Amino acid sequence: MQFEETTGLSDQEFMTWLYETYAPLLWGTAKRYCRKQALREEIIQEGMVHLLACVPRLRGLQKDKLPGYLAVTVRNTTYNLLKKEARDQKLFVPLHAQDLPDDGPTLEEQMLHSEALDELFTICDQLRTIDRELLLRYYLDDWKTPQLADHFGYQPGSVRVRLSRARRQVKQQMLESG
Repeated sequence: MQFEETTGLSDQEFMTWLYETYAPLLWGTAKRYCRKQALREEIIQEGMVHLLACVPRLRGLQKDKLPGYLAVTVRNTTYNLLKKEARDQKLFVPLHAQDLPDDGPTLEEQMLHSEALDELFTICDQLRTIDRELLLRYYLDDWKTPQLADHFGYQPGSVRVRLSRARRQVKQQMLESG
């Protein structure tokens, strides 16, 4: 179902369509900012609750703005839940603190990394659907080659070849875009 065809759906049907359509984006965004699987599940649930509260706004967005809105919502939900978890563990350091540990990446490095990831996702969106799905499941969902082969109905060797070609295509496009 396309975005334009969602106007007649109830809010619940719209949210189901939204999740089914953008699940790789939602989970990929959560995984980008949080390494704990159990917390990622909570992030997605909380994010969907936040999104449910603004269905009219979501319906009014332009089709090309919706993925960005969803990614920002999941990112902000991730930050809030991580902040709450750290506060609960008394490990949270506010961003305005002067004595931030310098063993991690700086805010600028994080922003550059985030921009590179955005470019990577844009390039992946240009891949054939099967190649994009293989890459997303392999790298974001941590699926192994046999699991991919079973799911997509290919031989494991074919999956490895497809992954290799898709990676090469993404690398080439990344180099071309600078």
